[in-house]
Amino acid sequence: MTTAHTLLLKGLEFDHAIVLDPERLNRNNLYVALTRGRRSLAIIGAATILQPQP
Repeated sequence: MTTAHTLLLKGLEFDHAIVLDPERLNRNNLYVALTRGRRSLAIIGAATILQPQP
């Protein structure tokens, strides 16, 4: 999911969410991506600790 796509999801919810390459997202977009899943959330990235871009 790219930054532009996370802004389109703002306000929506899904049963399951997958966040790809979370280290590429800034703080606001990472928050939106992480809060979309109601039942499950999968985070797929290279880093073990999430540190959003400024």
